[in-house]
Amino acid sequence: MLSISTYWLGEDEAIEGWLQKIQRYGFDAVELGYRTTHETLKEFEPLLKKYKIRVSSLHNFCPAPNDGDTERHPSNHYRLSAVDEQERLKAVEWTNNTIDTAKQVGAGVVVI
Repeated sequence: MLSISTYWLGEDEAIEGWLQKIQRYGFDAVELGYRTTHETLKEFEPLLKKYKIRVSSLHNFCPAPNDGDTERHPSNHYRLSAVDEQERLKAVEWTNNTIDTAKQVGAGVVVI
């Protein structure tokens, strides 16, 4: 399996065109990254089936938390290592959501 991260999907690039391009380059799988929104995930799912591209892994958190803004880098929206219990519980909640999403899209790996 040769996989590429959605990190390489340009901000203004159409998902379907990007999937066609990476398939021509020999990729047969993608890692859904932490910048993947709920809306983007909904757009990805039927196209992955259409082009027979697998999801190799998800990068925590995927889809990205949509319950408020953060001043942190998106990959560190919540910290599993937070001293603050409420933040840690949110990190666990969103990590569990990522695991559920991995199951939904058939990915065997979650990168934390």
